[in-house]
Amino acid sequence: YFHPIVLSCGHSFCRNCVGTSFVCHSCSASRAVGELNDCLLLSKSVEYFFPETTPLYRLLDEAKTLVDQGKYSEASIVHASLKESYPTNPRCLQATADVYLLTSDFDAALTTCNQGLELYPHLLKLHCIKGRTLNCLGRYREALEHIFKCLATCPYLDCLRCDITHILEDVITQSDIMKWKYVVELCAANPNSLSDVLAGLPAELCAVVPIRPWMNFPPSVTSDKLGLADTPTNATAVQVDDAPPSPSKLSAIRDDFLCALCLRLLFYPSSVPCGHTFCRDCIEQSLDYKAECPLCKASLSQYVSASDRGYCVTLWKLLKYLFSEEIGTRQQAYELENLALSR
Repeated sequence: YFHPIVLSCGHSFCRNCVGTSFVCHSCSASRAVGELNDCLLLSKSVEYFFPETTPLYRLLDEAKTLVDQGKYSEASIVHASLKESYPTNPRCLQATADVYLLTSDFDAALTTCNQGLELYPHLLKLHCIKGRTLNCLGRYREALEHIFKCLATCPYLDCLRCDITHILEDVITQSDIMKWKYVVELCAANPNSLSDVLAGLPAELCAVVPIRPWMNFPPSVTSDKLGLADTPTNATAVQVDDAPPSPSKLSAIRDDFLCALCLRLLFYPSSVPCGHTFCRDCIEQSLDYKAECPLCKASLSQYVSASDRGYCVTLWKLLKYLFSEEIGTRQQAYELENLALSR
């Protein structure tokens, strides 16, 4: 994760992957309003378990700041340093291609995208940048294919729909435009069964839109599954060793996974917009008293109004992985308590 955020539904993503709309790619149910800070516990976990990412993320942050300020020449120098130090890193490749696109160096952007896609053929960010680059070069049909690959996997991204709309307007005289529009409408109308929709397209549409190779891409996921940022198919996803950390390492980080309200290990951890994390039941009880974070006193009124509040899936998996025995005992006690209350 790079600047991880947790949406109210509980799915986690890199901030740049979600964009400003904060729409969940996994369930489409969450659309955050207002500020959404990085999840402090997820950020600290990444730094602890993957210390080699710290200098990389610092350079990426520096480059992004320069790009946001319009200092593209200085950003190019930082990206040159990144490319030298991390020549095959997917984040570096997509950030470099993005800068080339912003500076209208379309040939360099296309070359960088091709290099990245040779290494990471399923990296949707590179497909998206390549599609936009091809659009700028006037190669509209190829641009549509790459953007559509992204849309087929992330049907809830408004920016992809805007990209396709823009390209379609550019080539409105093409004879197969209505067929492209029909395919996109089919996918947009069936977000939870895209694989079935694509597989069932009429033969005449398959001839226009080369669907079959795209079926190898990671399928769209529904709300009961993990998001793209949580799956091993994502080239930038967090990978962990099969063997859990040593007892000394667990002891060193255990305090970070304690709930500030009950002082026990986080149980069904819920991350709030300010970035802090609590047990789900603990924060819900606190919010019944006052709609603010118990630690930093930030207002959580918009979070309280969300109807789809869920626990953080990634942190819950990490807790069960690191502290399996203790969490297992808590889970059994929790289930017995719920059973007793239901009688």
